[in-house]
Amino acid sequence: MVKRKKYKHIAYEETRHGKPVIYFRINKGTRIRLPDDIDSIFFNEAYMAALHEQKTLYRPTKITKAQKIDEESIKIIRKAVSRAKLKCTKNSIPFDLDSVWAIEKLTHQNFRCELSGKNFTPDNTSTSFMRPFIPSLDRIDPRKGYTKNNVRIVTFAMNAMLSDWGEFVFRHTARGYLKNVRRTNFPRT
Repeated sequence: MVKRKKYKHIAYEETRHGKPVIYFRINKGTRIRLPDDIDSIFFNEAYMAALHEQKTLYRPTKITKAQKIDEESIKIIRKAVSRAKLKCTKNSIPFDLDSVWAIEKLTHQNFRCELSGKNFTPDNTSTSFMRPFIPSLDRIDPRKGYTKNNVRIVTFAMNAMLSDWGEFVFRHTARGYLKNVRRTNFPRT
């Protein structure tokens, strides 16, 4: 009989398909999937790597509001990429995006809308149930797919405004609005 090593911080779970899986997690730290065969060399190596990563990563520190917003923006853009991939697969639309590219683009834009320069904010700042300033994937040419050279990351509000008529109509309308506000001292809400 082989004596099995006792591992700490291991959780045995079952997927929704009934397959047993093993996860590593310390307290509320990151949950890391480990190889399914607990007796393999690969499992021990993965366990040691997870243990080392958890011990260096899991240090409770105070997270700033800006960091929370950035983390939330990353979660939102990951979901947006996933939804776009599903949509493209279903409708046979070209797709070559990935979460890594989207996060790099978001970081390069300093977590701001590519068109308006507005900071992304996951909080709902309007009376609507929609969150207007979350990151959104905008196809520059709607006839083309979700490809790296045809997608920009903008606020959801900007994407909604551009979706039907495009950037020319939006720009023309916005200029007219600003000109009218300046001329008439129209009260802003």
